[in-house]
Amino acid sequence: MAAKKRPTKRVNGRGSVYRRGGRPIWYIAWFGIDGKRHIEKTGTENKAIAEDILKKRQDEVAAVRGGTVDARTLKLAEQRRVPLQRHIDDYLRSCRLEGQVKQHRDTKRLHLERAVEFIRAAHLPGFVDLDAARRFLEHLELEGRSARTRNSHRQDLIALVSWLVAEDRWTENGFLRLPRAEEALDRRRERRAFTFDEIRSFIAVAKAQDEAGEKRRWSARAPVYVTAVLTGLRRKELRLLEWRDVDFENALLTVRPEIAKSKKVGHLPLHQDVVAALRTYRETPRPMPRARVFRTMPTARTFRLDLERAGLPRKDDAGLVLDFHSLRGTTATMLALLGTPPAVVRDIMRHAKIDTTLDYYTHLRSTEKVCAIERVPSLFASDDAQEAEAVGAEAAATQAATSRDQAGSDGKMREEVDVAAVSACDDVGDANFTETTHGDVTGRDTTTWEEGEVVGDEGLEPSTPSLSSWCSSQLS
Repeated sequence: MAAKKRPTKRVNGRGSVYRRGGRPIWYIAWFGIDGKRHIEKTGTENKAIAEDILKKRQDEVAAVRGGTVDARTLKLAEQRRVPLQRHIDDYLRSCRLEGQVKQHRDTKRLHLERAVEFIRAAHLPGFVDLDAARRFLEHLELEGRSARTRNSHRQDLIALVSWLVAEDRWTENGFLRLPRAEEALDRRRERRAFTFDEIRSFIAVAKAQDEAGEKRRWSARAPVYVTAVLTGLRRKELRLLEWRDVDFENALLTVRPEIAKSKKVGHLPLHQDVVAALRTYRETPRPMPRARVFRTMPTARTFRLDLERAGLPRKDDAGLVLDFHSLRGTTATMLALLGTPPAVVRDIMRHAKIDTTLDYYTHLRSTEKVCAIERVPSLFASDDAQEAEAVGAEAAATQAATSRDQAGSDGKMREEVDVAAVSACDDVGDANFTETTHGDVTGRDTTTWEEGEVVGDEGLEPSTPSLSSWCSSQLS
């Protein structure tokens, strides 16, 4: 026969004071304005003190029911007594339900745990303190953290309190007044784009490595590099890409919202080199639609080894580095060099802000300024030297016109490509490019690029031997 449940001892018939498992700490329970039973650990071994706390909670409920205190004020008072860690756990749970990736949530948890450890607060009133948060950011700076890292911690603190305000757990977000560090003055990692010759050499090395390991064909990395540099996809987007996203007939790639950084669907035209690389890479003519396109992704170590095999330094003399994200930067830089309108580049790169896209054009305009100054004739040059320079320029123009006439006689349509950032600056090793359009067997036009007497592979963009370095302002 089951034992009868011992009746709960109540105070004034509306709450209870009790212990758990014979432990000395007293708990209280009462019914709130929502009609639900609330339980609170008083933290005291004195029963009289626990009863006083219970009476205070009951008085708060009575005040709301009597109209002297509004329900939101009472709820905020209750949230102040909730342990801080519970708030953080609830916030991270909401981030998961919103679809934020695990890596992003783990980074948020790490940043918030660092803040809690430094501030040493157990409840919201001690944690959501502007001065304490400022001291925490100053502590990170003294530890040698970069401006970008400090701003990341600042943003996670702001996001947490914004969520608390939206959930009626706090009144206002005072962390919005936290100063933002100037990242431009404290860059620890600046990337640069590949030049055209560098990317061709890099992909050639990857192809050679893939051919050497033919038995592990599923781990080929040349198709990954080709797709990355000609679509601008991020590493995560490439890793989660599925065969159903690739439309070979229309040469179109769909970036699903669940894998895109912006959580918005994107449609990208596929370069013919990408189509050819993916067709060759497919293990079967009709793979499963939901199968991953790339079963493995090159690790950071593999990427560095491929750079070494191609004879490319990971970090140049200026301190600019090449990494996997440089492939995406190369996409935007080549499009900018070809004179593509910024709005079009932004759509292809799927940048959230146009300022991110314009950064590539800013670097190119800087190069153009240098070229323009170098074209100004010397004030101290002799008349004979100036005359010889003018004759040389006229001869070069005549030769270019003759070359175009010869190309026309061969039945090829040629047109000059406006590459504003690299044309007319011979002293820095830049070159003029000519676009040649052919008709292929499918009836579509394909493009090759010529530089002097050297003709690149069909469908690849022109060489960019003097690309200006570019800096990534976010882990995009």
